[in-house]
Amino acid sequence: MATQLAEERRLFYVAVTRARQHLVVTAVSGDDEQPSRFIDELDPVEGDRPLAEAHRGIHLNGLIAELRAAVCDATAANDVRWTAAGQLARLGAAGVRGADPQDWWGLAALSDDGPAVDASRPVPVSPSRIDAFLRCELRALLQDLGARDGDTISASLGTLVHEVAASAPENATLHDLQELLDAHWGGLDFRARWFAENERVRAGRILARLVDWLRESRGELTLIGIEQDFAIELGDAVLSGRVDRLERDRDGRLVVIDLKTGKQKVRSGDLPGHPQLGAYQLAVEAGAFGEGERSGGARLVQLAATGKEPEQRQEPLREATDPGWIDAEVATVAARLRGGQFSATINSYCGHCDLQACCPLTTSGRQVTT
Repeated sequence: MATQLAEERRLFYVAVTRARQHLVVTAVSGDDEQPSRFIDELDPVEGDRPLAEAHRGIHLNGLIAELRAAVCDATAANDVRWTAAGQLARLGAAGVRGADPQDWWGLAALSDDGPAVDASRPVPVSPSRIDAFLRCELRALLQDLGARDGDTISASLGTLVHEVAASAPENATLHDLQELLDAHWGGLDFRARWFAENERVRAGRILARLVDWLRESRGELTLIGIEQDFAIELGDAVLSGRVDRLERDRDGRLVVIDLKTGKQKVRSGDLPGHPQLGAYQLAVEAGAFGEGERSGGARLVQLAATGKEPEQRQEPLREATDPGWIDAEVATVAARLRGGQFSATINSYCGHCDLQACCPLTTSGRQVTT
């Protein structure tokens, strides 16, 4: 540490001595950054060093932003607000973009206040989106419209693992799956070599767990299909999606298998009412995979989460205390999508939501104008 500090002090001295006439030293003080200790060595002060007020930027966008903030500040003096408004009017007349209030975000009329889906057809409902919609309607809708800023690398890795599982021949060995993975691995951008290497090791563990689960489950399940698409009309909704694996159990019932590559398992207490699994079972019972088929339950196979047992099971709908619970959930989602207003809901997922900037319940997403 002392050696490193001495080297940093030497480099700082070299930089300072390059000045010919004037030397300006600046530093940032905040939650994440603190001024260098070398500033006190260069210019010692008693007590805390006073903060310097930042001068207005010389770029036009910064000036417009400052004028707009003054105009919209209800606590500012009237003469300040009127002066700012006058300057904005001058800039707007000169054609400066962003000065005219007609260009301000939040003041334009709604582009469309109609329902989210076409009124002439049933509402499309995806099993994988029901839980997200019931948790927070606004976030689910924005995600469906493409607004997301999540962990795209993990999502891409999960997609690749699913593709490998889907394209692998029956009775494939771990070596076979590894070869399929390596054939497409170069298509993922991990931005750093060390991270790519770590993810490759993790992907190998995921595939090993998949092979183990396939081997151990063959005594109970028989494969019917992989990546099976389905669509079934249920009242005002069309329940549609794709199941990772469709299996048949010893009693001749269909069992939907959903492969998961996330690091967290579903809480045991949430499994009986897990909407995605319930929707898969509802599709089976409604004839999406053949008339007269019965559901033998649905299962999550956790390939990356901790724990010795990868399977998490949901009992068959016919054996549930309320067999119609998932019908009610699908009907609720369809009814809400028929409208044009969607609620933002505070829940346990808000802390790591990637769409907080669009949420009116957060500071960063509140209305920008009044």
